[in-house]
Amino acid sequence: MLLHVLPISLGGLGVREAGTVGMLVGMGADQQQALALVLVMLGLFWISVLPGLVLALAMGFSWGEIKESSRVSD
Repeated sequence: MLLHVLPISLGGLGVREAGTVGMLVGMGADQQQALALVLVMLGLFWISVLPGLVLALAMGFSWGEIKESSRVSD
């Protein structure tokens, strides 16, 4: 999580994954398996936010309002 909040990439993308792969390899995992696991985790993360987006759009929020509300919460 610490790597995720460093302001060196857009939303921690890439930094978080590289850090997780490095940590898993350091713990003895195979590099390819660690990368595959991290990519699956990233896909699950992206999929997990889709219901909220669908709900917000169903409630009548525009894309601009959704983006504006995400800036306020950051």
